Amino acid sequence: MSPIGSYLQKNYLNIQGLDELTEHFRITKSHLCHLFKKQTGMSVLQYVHRLKIQHACHLVQETNIPMSEISSMCGFGTVRYFNKTFKSIIGYTPMYIRQYVKSNKIYVREFDI
Repeated sequence: MSPIGSYLQKNYLNIQGLDELTEHFRITKSHLCHLFKKQTGMSVLQYVHRLKIQHACHLVQETNIPMSEISSMCGFGTVRYFNKTFKSIIGYTPMYIRQYVKSNKIYVREFDI
């Protein structure tokens, strides 16, 4: 993993935007985005969202924390945006995953980033 990817994996819950990353790595936004996309095949934002949703997926399945709190804990501004992002990555809403796990006693496998 690149230094950028390693930094993102350690700090994804606290990253507020690309400006923070460009300051940390002392490169321009366009260079950062180009390097990252070339190495991973996805944008920085897509990667951060996947990290956040992977964390959220664990919380949804392992806890009874309300979705609004999970959304906030994972760095999403609104529950609606959290639900939309979760569904686009996992294929189902977080509430569906929680209910599925409880009723079927089956853990939904985490995905590769």
